[in-house]
Amino acid sequence: MAFITHSLVKRSWSVFLLLLLLFVAPLCHAQVAGLNSYAALRLTPSPYAAALGMDYISKYDASIEGALCNPALINAQFHAGQMALSYMGLSQGTNFATVAYGWQHQRLGTFVFGLRYCSYGRFDGYD
Repeated sequence: MAFITHSLVKRSWSVFLLLLLLFVAPLCHAQVAGLNSYAALRLTPSPYAAALGMDYISKYDASIEGALCNPALINAQFHAGQMALSYMGLSQGTNFATVAYGWQHQRLGTFVFGLRYCSYGRFDGYD
């Protein structure tokens, strides 16, 4: 008799947890990746990319900054041994710089390495 009661309680508890999960899960909201965190990664790597609205799909050229926006544009003909330096001085002392380098390996293919720097300037801290 105790086994039947224990099994019934265990089943009731499982049903309760399942119903709780079904009704509470739609109410929970997590942080959307890329919208609120690491905002510096969404800054444009070059003025040309900013003019295109970061939509580098429409332009296929030899610019290595295009490979930073759209990795599908990496090509051995254009990017092997190419280096790009970009600096943007934005308003209120914000600085943004990008360094990119393309490297061709005989067996492994073409690689593009990029480094971004973002400084928000000086802030006056008050209590």
